[in-house]
Amino acid sequence: MIASAQSAEEVLGKARVAMAAHGLGHAHILLSEGTESTTGLIGTDTRADDLDSGRFADHTAFKLFAEGEVYDGTTHWRQDRSGGVHALNGEFSIAYDRSTGWLVRRAYLRAGAEEATLGPVSLQKDGGSTFLTFTATPKNGTPMELWFNQSTFTLARVFRQEPIHASYQRFSDYRAVKGLLLPYTIESGEVGDADVDVVKVSRYTFAEKPRVDAFTRPAAPPDTELHAVSSVPALIKGYVVIPARLNDQPELHFILDTGGHDILTPDALKRLGLSAVGEGHSGGAGEGKVTEQSVVVKKLEIGDAVMRDQYFAVIDLFPSAVKSGMQGLPDGIIGLELFERLGVRVDYAKSEVTLLPTAALPATCKGTPAVISFNDDMPLTEGTLDGQPGLIAIDTGNAASTVIQGVWASRNGMAAQLKLGRAISSYGTGGESKNWISSGHALSIQDTKVSNQDFRYAEDKKGSFSSRTEAANAGHDLLQGYIVTFDYARSQMCLEASPDSTPAK
Repeated sequence: MIASAQSAEEVLGKARVAMAAHGLGHAHILLSEGTESTTGLIGTDTRADDLDSGRFADHTAFKLFAEGEVYDGTTHWRQDRSGGVHALNGEFSIAYDRSTGWLVRRAYLRAGAEEATLGPVSLQKDGGSTFLTFTATPKNGTPMELWFNQSTFTLARVFRQEPIHASYQRFSDYRAVKGLLLPYTIESGEVGDADVDVVKVSRYTFAEKPRVDAFTRPAAPPDTELHAVSSVPALIKGYVVIPARLNDQPELHFILDTGGHDILTPDALKRLGLSAVGEGHSGGAGEGKVTEQSVVVKKLEIGDAVMRDQYFAVIDLFPSAVKSGMQGLPDGIIGLELFERLGVRVDYAKSEVTLLPTAALPATCKGTPAVISFNDDMPLTEGTLDGQPGLIAIDTGNAASTVIQGVWASRNGMAAQLKLGRAISSYGTGGESKNWISSGHALSIQDTKVSNQDFRYAEDKKGSFSSRTEAANAGHDLLQGYIVTFDYARSQMCLEASPDSTPAK
C-alpha cells in the first residue's frame, strides 16, 4: 500500500467526469434485468434503485427458490429462500443501510459526496491493475473502502465490514446508458470465501417513478396452515429437538434453532429419496465451512402445522460424529423459516414446544417482554453481562453456556479476565471453537437476571463467534428456567419463569 498525492475529493472529482455523473440530473429510478449465478445455480435477477432516495429492491429467482432484499428508505426487508420475510432492523443494520442508500444514490458522484467523511488515498495493485483506494463513511452510516481504477476512474470495488465477515462487490464491463456509465458485471461475496455471486446485466432502463409496490415489504407465500394452537414433545438435552414429518415419510427429528435455517443432513436426504443441487458452502460456530446444497420439500408437518414447498439446505452437520459411528443424531435443523410464520413457545421444564397462529399470540406478555431485532437471521436483544450492557443473541441452537464474543470483551476490558478460565473446545457447523470457561457470572435481560452463570469466552476470527456487533450468544443455560415465546410478528420475545423449574439465581 502506497500513499497517493491525490486526495479523495480529487479522485471523486475525476470519477464524476469519467462516470458521466451529469446523467444523474435526469435519472430517478434505475431498473436492471439480467442473470445471476452462484454456487452452481443460475437464475434471473431484477433490481430497482431509487437514485433520489436510496431505496432499492433486488429479487432473484432460481429454479428451486427465489429470494430478495428490499429497502424502503426506513426498513430493510429480507425475503429468504423459503419466501419468509423478516426485517433487518438492528442498530448495525440501520446504519449499514444508510451507507447502502448512499451507494445506491451514487452519492460519491455528487458534489461534496453528501457530507461523507473521506479518508486518505492509497494505491493498491491487484490483478495487474492499480487502484486509488480510500475509506468513505456516509453521515450516520458505516464505513466502506472504495477502489477506483487509476486509469479509468470508474468505481471498481467496494469492501465493507459485516458483523462476522468482510464483504466485497466488484464492478466491471462499464457501458454508457443515457448519460451514465454503468457496470454490466457485478460480483459479490465474502472476502476469502470461494463462493462468488455474479450478476450479468442484460439491460438497464430508467423510469420517472417506481411501481407502486416496488419498495414495499415482499409478500410471503400462503404456504403455512395452522388453525389452532398445537404442541409437540421436545427432547431437551441442551439442544431442543422436535419431531417432524417430511413428504408423509416416517418421523424425523430436528434441532429447533432460532439462529439457523431449515437444514437436512445428507443421510436424512437419502432416506427421504430426494436429490439436492448446487455447490455452495455454509458456516456457523467455528471458523470453517462445509459443503451446502439445496432441496425443496413438498410438505413439512410439525404437530398440526403444515408447511408446503419449503426450501432446505443440505449440510453435513455432524461430520465427526458420523465418522465415529455415533447413533441417534438429529436429522437436521428447523430454524428461521418456522419462526417467521408462526409464534413458537418453548417450555424447557415440560420438554414441550408449542406452535401458535399469529392471531393466537397473546397481546400482553405474562413474563418479561424483550424487544428483538435482527442484523441477519438471529434474534438479538439488549441486556447486560456482568453489569456491562451489550447486544445478546438468543440462540436455541446453543446447547450450553453463554458465549462471550471476543471483540466486545476486548472493547469492554473483560477479555484478559475471561481468558483466565479453563480452556475447552466446543464444536459447531464450522468445526472447532476454542473457548475459556469460567463461573460465577451474571446475565440480565430487562428485569430478568440469572446469576452463577458459566461464560465461555471465544476469540474466533471467523464464524458466528467472531461478531463485531454482538456481546454474547446465549442459549440453553439462560433459557432453561423459562417458558420462552418468540413472536417475530411483533418483534418480541417473552421470558416467563416456569412454575416447574427454578431459574438459576
